[in-house]
Amino acid sequence: MADDSDIVVINVQEIARQGAAALTMRTTTTTRAVADRAASLVAIGGSIPSGATTTSTRQHTSVTVTSEPITFNLDPGVAAKRIAEVFAQRIREQTEQITEHVKPSTAQARRNLEKAFYSGKPHAWKQFDGGRTGVTPPRVGEDRKYNHSGRLSQSIVAAYVDSTKEWKINFAANRWNPAMWGDLGKMQIAFEGWVARVPVLQDPSADVPIRNAFNDTWADVVSKARMGASHKEAINKAKVALEILRLVEVAVTA
Repeated sequence: MADDSDIVVINVQEIARQGAAALTMRTTTTTRAVADRAASLVAIGGSIPSGATTTSTRQHTSVTVTSEPITFNLDPGVAAKRIAEVFAQRIREQTEQITEHVKPSTAQARRNLEKAFYSGKPHAWKQFDGGRTGVTPPRVGEDRKYNHSGRLSQSIVAAYVDSTKEWKINFAANRWNPAMWGDLGKMQIAFEGWVARVPVLQDPSADVPIRNAFNDTWADVVSKARMGASHKEAINKAKVALEILRLVEVAVTA
């Protein structure tokens, strides 16, 4: 930074323009008094002898591009939408891809439940009905774990909660409800077994579609404002609350 004895002259010249881009050259000339000759500058009292000053000249070249303004929308309802929806989709897919079969005793219990359901027994209907998913009838003869009716996988959706500004993954309420299982310990064992068979629930960051969703999020966050939009409008679009994005929280809701 120049001190009081510096005289700085800056000349800016535009030397080429092509479309919205301009090539400019800036020449900076700095004349500075030599410190050990300050006394002679005062004594002479008029002109400044060339021997009492130093002059340096530098040239800088830059390219300036005029473009439509770019805005960033960091609203978590927008920024995390793609990631949350892909996360929910991957949980659904991997749940449906479970091929391991239940134990013979569990398979027999399913046959009894299927018979009760199609006979209209209330206790059986309670297990396969309710909430936004509605009725999901058991698949007769289905012995794959966590896929008796498909209710668990079909009910998995991503939902944005505006009041808390976060995304949640919702499931049918009676899938992980102690009242439905009748035993909290049994439900916990079943839940842990499900997580162990759905890789994306163990390490979401290792899942390729989720990683791609992170990369593709730029298409949702960054946008080019329309030509002619006021500067204030562009600024307001970019000024959003910078808060910690709780991108995805697994939750059970009715």
